[in-house]
Amino acid sequence: MAITKIKSKRNKSSKINDDKKKKKKRSTLSRSKSSDDNDDKKKKKKRSTLSRSKSSKINDDKKKKKKRSTLSRSKSSKINDDKKKKKKRSTLSRSKSSKINDDKKKKKKRSTLTDDKKKKKKRSTLTDDKKKKKKKKTISKILVNNNYKNDLMKNEICKQIGIWFVDIDTSDKTIYWGLGVEHEMQLFHKSSNGMKNTNIMFNSQESTCFLTNEHESCCKGNILNGKKCNDFTKEVKSYKNKDFGLTDEEKLFIENTQWELSGRQVQGCEKNKKYTQIIKRVPILMPEIITTNFTNRTLDSIWKELVKLEDKYISIQMKNPHTKQKVKKYGKLCTHLCGSHSEILVPEEPTIYSKDYIFKKDKMTDYLGSYHITITLPHTKDILTSEFVKMHQNMAQQIQWLEPLLLTSFFSSTQEAVGNNKEPKGSYRVMTIGWGNFGGSNVRKMGNIGLDRGSNIQTPWRKGLNSKELKN
Repeated sequence: MAITKIKSKRNKSSKINDDKKKKKKRSTLSRSKSSDDNDDKKKKKKRSTLSRSKSSKINDDKKKKKKRSTLSRSKSSKINDDKKKKKKRSTLSRSKSSKINDDKKKKKKRSTLTDDKKKKKKRSTLTDDKKKKKKKKTISKILVNNNYKNDLMKNEICKQIGIWFVDIDTSDKTIYWGLGVEHEMQLFHKSSNGMKNTNIMFNSQESTCFLTNEHESCCKGNILNGKKCNDFTKEVKSYKNKDFGLTDEEKLFIENTQWELSGRQVQGCEKNKKYTQIIKRVPILMPEIITTNFTNRTLDSIWKELVKLEDKYISIQMKNPHTKQKVKKYGKLCTHLCGSHSEILVPEEPTIYSKDYIFKKDKMTDYLGSYHITITLPHTKDILTSEFVKMHQNMAQQIQWLEPLLLTSFFSSTQEAVGNNKEPKGSYRVMTIGWGNFGGSNVRKMGNIGLDRGSNIQTPWRKGLNSKELKN
């Protein structure tokens, strides 16, 4: 009994152990299964991770491709833009070149036309010159117009002083004005003791006649004084160099110099005389120096030109061998600082036959020169004549208001008037000659009946003035 119980206990325990083993085996299997499941999960997870990385890589590749395509498109658009710009530039350059070619063609056409005009003008000029030469043999100055003469003189002066009197360019403006100056003057031999003792007058008219044998310089004024025309043809033949070294330009300059009377005269007063001298003056006419082109000139260029023209005139006179001789003895030539003089020594004519001057018996009184200014006020080309006249009337009236001040500052009396209450102390020229009556012109007559050199208003201020010249 007891043995049977032990066996049954053993069987029971072994059974329990088997069950435990089975359980353990099952747990081991389950664990292995779970581990397998985990491994599967891990593999799945790894596969999913790989697939995600693969898809992200694919997406990255797509993005890169997209970016490359975008870049290629922008590049192609840029290339197209460059092509368009190049095409535009080429079109512009072609249009520009065509325009240039058109301009060249037009210029060529114009030049051809001007050349044809010049040729026609030249042919007509040549035929005209031949007709003139055939009709009358005369000096070259007749064939030269005033503009050409002025240009020659101007160019010669400019060469000497190194300044070109270029007219102001008005091609892009609309304003125009005019300015010109004349200087009629007597020349003197300057004394070594200064201008105070300078009173020997130089006969520039006779000297010019000797150099050129020109009619005006040889004859003008002599008929008035009851003399014949000067003629130094025989004397000139004795010199080897018969033109005395004068250039063509210098001949034109001196032959076209105007001669002005210093005294007052009138026509038809006396039956036996063509002219009657009202107030006698020195028997030598004054050369009048005139500036050239007046359009849009500056004051600076005008006075420089005038000074140079005066120097030029004196330098031409110095080519006369007789003048050189007299200058060596009596002093160099110059204009006088005074506007008038009452102790002038006048040489007897002709002066070329003697080394020394033979002076007239009495010293003479005369005015020695004056400046004449011509002004055209600034205006436009389209100005009305009435407006043009009106503004010049106003200017003339303003100058008349200033005349009393000008008289005290810029006009000369004679030496006799200084300290002498019987003689007028103002302008000797105005007092004796009568060309400059202050306030003597009615400027309102401009533009209708006109004004001449004479006064058209009575001058009551002259009444009561005494001068010995007026009594003679």
